[in-house]
Amino acid sequence: MSTMTAPIESRREGYMPRISRIVDEEMQADEAFREKLNRTKVIEHITRLMQHFTCEEFKTIGENDLKQRIGKLMVNQLVSGMLTDLSAEQMRIFDEAVAGK
Repeated sequence: MSTMTAPIESRREGYMPRISRIVDEEMQADEAFREKLNRTKVIEHITRLMQHFTCEEFKTIGENDLKQRIGKLMVNQLVSGMLTDLSAEQMRIFDEAVAGK
């Protein structure tokens, strides 16, 4: 059965063990990840993103490369979650700081 016709659930199983292990390592190493991110949601989100690769392509991604990709995705989720917690005034200050005003 080709990857394209494999049921979604069985395709996910080809991605999740490796992603879960790296997410666990990243969460163990970074307190902010443990405090602010939901492990299950992070794994689900990253798995969905990684399914843009075929299983064969995913398997060829080097360990360090995959760790960097997953780490960046987790930082992105962390920062976006922090921004949603800001008040309107805090968001205005943030936008001004980013714009360099």
